[in-house]
Amino acid sequence: MIRDKIVLIHMQVLLWSVVFFLLGTPLSAAPTIISKVVGKVGDYALTSREVIAGLLLEKALVPEIKEEFVENVSAPEFVSQVTSALIEKVISLEAENFSLASISEEERKGSLEKAKKNLSNTRSWQKLAVTEAEFQDFLLRKLRSKKFLKYKSEAASLTVSDFEVKDYFEKNRHKFGNLPLESFKESIRQYLIQKQSEDRLREWFEVLRKKYQVRNFLAESGV
Repeated sequence: MIRDKIVLIHMQVLLWSVVFFLLGTPLSAAPTIISKVVGKVGDYALTSREVIAGLLLEKALVPEIKEEFVENVSAPEFVSQVTSALIEKVISLEAENFSLASISEEERKGSLEKAKKNLSNTRSWQKLAVTEAEFQDFLLRKLRSKKFLKYKSEAASLTVSDFEVKDYFEKNRHKFGNLPLESFKESIRQYLIQKQSEDRLREWFEVLRKKYQVRNFLAESGV
């Protein structure tokens, strides 16, 4: 999960956006929901309501995540939340072409039960009036995206030679003081492996951005 979050954060530099409004009015029995279109993936319009629902669902599935998120669309922090939702959407779409990213009925049911249990008394979730069909769709998208991202992250990992480790050490000696290479050899190797992996993923994300015509309207409007 930590690795997935790091990858998602790095993806934020790859997405764009132009803002317009959409007011959503649910049935009178439900709370009044004001929703705004904040991004697009092809012809699919992503709303602020959907972004918030995705964030709440993420915390329900991974309760140990302590970082807070904002629900105010006008807040600067909401821009990166929109980016994360767009990333999740395009990865899920791409994953549909690969059987290895399929979600078993056991995985789906287990995650659904956990999410419903953790969201049952969450006021913010109740205010969104998420339908059962939406719940199922949001959950499947999130599970598929995570599974495919994990696969791509592992596939993007490369080996780093002793020569590359030494070369990095020599070029960045000021960071290591007077200690010998052996003191940092493995940590340097892991750093280089992670960096190369993230670079390859960033290139892949850029391909997806163009393929699915991704736009983040809030980022483009300078919120």
